[in-house]
Amino acid sequence: GGGAAEVPKLIAFVSKQTGLSQADVVAALQKNFPHTLALLQAIPLSSVSAEIPPLLKFLEGALHVTEPQLLDALSQNFPHLTQAVTNLPAVTAAWDDTKITGTRFDGKPIKTVPDVQAYFSSDVIPVLETRRDNYWNLVSTSNINFIGPLVLIIGIIVILYGLLMLYLAWGLDSRRPRATARPAADAV
Repeated sequence: GGGAAEVPKLIAFVSKQTGLSQADVVAALQKNFPHTLALLQAIPLSSVSAEIPPLLKFLEGALHVTEPQLLDALSQNFPHLTQAVTNLPAVTAAWDDTKITGTRFDGKPIKTVPDVQAYFSSDVIPVLETRRDNYWNLVSTSNINFIGPLVLIIGIIVILYGLLMLYLAWGLDSRRPRATARPAADAV
């Protein structure tokens, strides 16, 4: 998604701001933040995801086990690594094919997560920023606070009317004569 191109820029930026050489920045990251550095070096994750099936095949052959046996052994001994290995392909596949249908304001299709990010940052947000005055104008001139209490009052009236109808129907039912039991016909 473009992150791979930004890692060297990030290291150069930190180098410039701290006065350290880029090699010293990488060494400091390795010492203080090894997991973060490993993640930055693994970008793009779609490349890591593409390596997972061959890695699993290699381990199956080297260990003489089937894939389910391998995954079971990995999950018992390395649960976090197994979780990453099994879930990363789904994440990277969804990254490159979002199942979102739509187009940007310039007509370009939206197919990937970076496309969605570009749509919001380049199309939607700038439009909303230019329309901010319209929003504040609407909020300051429109007073719709009465709708909540109005709906509450109407609801209470409807409930009271329903209870009145129930009471009246019950009263009518109690005044109606009950059918008396007919004597059984004498047997012939």
